[in-house]
Amino acid sequence: MNKSTYGSNPPEFSLTTAEQEKLETLRTQLATLEAQYEKKSAAHITGTQMNPAGDIGSIRSRSKRQKQHIMNRYDREARETVQFVNKIQELKKQITNLEGLAERRKKRFKADMMRLKVWDALKVGDTFQPGNNPLQIKKKNRFSVITTSGTKWKITEVIGLSRQRIDELRKYMN
Repeated sequence: MNKSTYGSNPPEFSLTTAEQEKLETLRTQLATLEAQYEKKSAAHITGTQMNPAGDIGSIRSRSKRQKQHIMNRYDREARETVQFVNKIQELKKQITNLEGLAERRKKRFKADMMRLKVWDALKVGDTFQPGNNPLQIKKKNRFSVITTSGTKWKITEVIGLSRQRIDELRKYMN
């Protein structure tokens, strides 16, 4: 960012201390969860553990109750695996979101500054198009314009930013 674009004090886009701490906490949780998942995956039963000979007849020869017990165990382990995978994916999403936060703040700031600069560049006689119909500016001040048709448009209606955000951005303008 160059100082000529944003005045003498460019805004800070980096993560706050609380956000950095949360990111580290999430990374620790992810590492713990992945280690638990690996441990659990190693302990899962497989078809060869249940039927070491690989003999199809041996599963048929079991009683209905034994077969149901085996199937219940498979189902339980499958549900646990899905839960672990879902938790890991959710933590990865949160980490990715926090890691990209500073960049998204920077992009939003630049886009909002561009909107404000477009507003500031408007002058009497210019045409702008807030909807489907182009309107010509009859009078303009810092926070509103009056069109030749007599309608008044506030800055918030034209550029879509709140007054608080506009005041915040104006601090960084030359």
